[in-house]
Amino acid sequence: MSKFGALLFVCSLAGAQLLSGAVSVRLNAQPGSTIEVGQTLEVTATATDSAASATRFFYQFTIRPSNTGQWAVMQDYYSTNTFPWTPTDHEGTYDIGVTAWSEATGSIGQSYLSVTVNPRINRHTPAVISSTNNPLVALYSAAPCPAGLQMRVSFKSAHTSAIYTPYKPCDGLTMNFYLGGMLASTTYTAQHFLSNGAAGPVLTHTTGSIPSDVPLPSRSPLAGPEAPTSTSYPFLLNSTIGGTNFATDLYGNVVWYRTPSENVPFAGGYLVRLLLGGTLLTFDNDPSHPGGAQFLREFDLAGNIIRTTNWTVLNSAVNALRSRQGRSQVRLNFLSHDAIRLPNGYTAVLATDEQVKKLNTGTQDVLGDMVLVLDTNWQVRWAWDAFDYLDVNRTALHVVCKPTGGGCPAEFFNTQPDGKVYTQALDWTHGNSLDYDSRDGSIVVSMRHQCWVIKINYANGKGDGHVIWRLGSGGNFALAPGYPSSDWFSGQHNAEFHSNGILTLFDNNALGSPAIAHGQAWSLNTSTMVATPIENIDLGVVSPIVGTAQLLANGNYVWQAGAVPPSQSQSFEYTPSGTLVYHEQVDTWSYRAFRISDLYTPTP
Repeated sequence: MSKFGALLFVCSLAGAQLLSGAVSVRLNAQPGSTIEVGQTLEVTATATDSAASATRFFYQFTIRPSNTGQWAVMQDYYSTNTFPWTPTDHEGTYDIGVTAWSEATGSIGQSYLSVTVNPRINRHTPAVISSTNNPLVALYSAAPCPAGLQMRVSFKSAHTSAIYTPYKPCDGLTMNFYLGGMLASTTYTAQHFLSNGAAGPVLTHTTGSIPSDVPLPSRSPLAGPEAPTSTSYPFLLNSTIGGTNFATDLYGNVVWYRTPSENVPFAGGYLVRLLLGGTLLTFDNDPSHPGGAQFLREFDLAGNIIRTTNWTVLNSAVNALRSRQGRSQVRLNFLSHDAIRLPNGYTAVLATDEQVKKLNTGTQDVLGDMVLVLDTNWQVRWAWDAFDYLDVNRTALHVVCKPTGGGCPAEFFNTQPDGKVYTQALDWTHGNSLDYDSRDGSIVVSMRHQCWVIKINYANGKGDGHVIWRLGSGGNFALAPGYPSSDWFSGQHNAEFHSNGILTLFDNNALGSPAIAHGQAWSLNTSTMVATPIENIDLGVVSPIVGTAQLLANGNYVWQAGAVPPSQSQSFEYTPSGTLVYHEQVDTWSYRAFRISDLYTPTP
């Protein structure tokens, strides 16, 4: 059995009684089997195979409430034998399980340990605020509240407006909230409120200073903020590539950050999304594989890992699904560019499939896109592959990738007829963003090298994957009368629909001469198949790669040029009439930059 096939076999056992074999596993937990809410437990697994002393092991870590319920996969099969777990919701007793699979023999072994998580306060203390590993993030803990009610926390300083955490339901256990979005070395007051109007005591907390070794680029507002800048979106969240993720106020003052190595084994990737409730999705790197982006992870605001999956186990699961569908096998090269949380709690993620194809120009190694939909346990439930639905001979931007990184994988896997690994590949589609269209449950993908935005028939997991339409030059839509063909986008990023039906995107204008970036918004008539560019603003900068587009609730647009030569990124806010009301420059390239109201609420 191949490694991927064996891993799939092991994956099918998750949540069930595992088989015994020649493998034995021991678990060690530091600091011990009893911790507090918000404290990190480092679990290490040590496995041996009596039939193969030099084998390599793959480990899966799972959690459940003690002796009850299904096992939840928290860190899926990989060679990593450590698992950091930080419980932040409630106290209780939990089982942490591990399954180890031996590559040499295919045997598996299982072990588990019981952990007691104690509350940070006793039931007679109304509330307490604790520091975390991040000096700008605090943990607010409150006594249990009556079932049927909800609780949230408000916090503010003498010079900032109040920020509110999301409500959480009361369930008879202590209530715990991360407070994020605070300035360094500043005193804040915090107070919890129940949904019936009852309030807790007013507590104070002084944030720490940002350590001098945290690499933060310089920041400078170039225009504004001024009316009618939206004060409902007072923060800017920056995702640098391989550097520190950070959020600032509109004057450039840092209110949150996460360094790539903070509490993270195998980091160095980039942040892709802020999720509702205050968690973040990232792609992280494994240093043993130079290509990067092997891990999809979800983090909390303090920088603790919540859940992890990886390219190896996803590749195995996708091939099992495709085998049942009678489709050919894929070779996942790396996780790519974007992941989003769907309304039902599932997670959609982009990945790159590396295939050898016979093209009009001859046989080549080709990189295409996959869309994977993972359930709430991060197991594959639906998959789509561009090679099944699009013409592999069609490109708008003909880009050949070599193993140099920078949007291309740093290694290839397919071999030529002489047995040597390919040294370059056609970067055929280069998808760079995902969006969910709630009107029909479809998924929208921005395909940079096709210069298309395509809509896929997902139908909330029941779709057959056919391409509903293609937006862009040579696609299914005609430009509205009076608009020149030069209004079409090229090399675009971050295409998303909004509640009013408007589609926004960042136009890198890769085919323009000169290639000046544009902020665009489109109205699409799917009855007449006519596309109208209702905004097409010349941003006055060149950004050959990356970029962000948003439509704020007040009607203003935000576009971010993420790679302005030589080494800047710039964010712009415009009114619908085209008036610039905010402009900031950051002295580093940034994968994305989102305007947000707080660190708990993503902005479309």
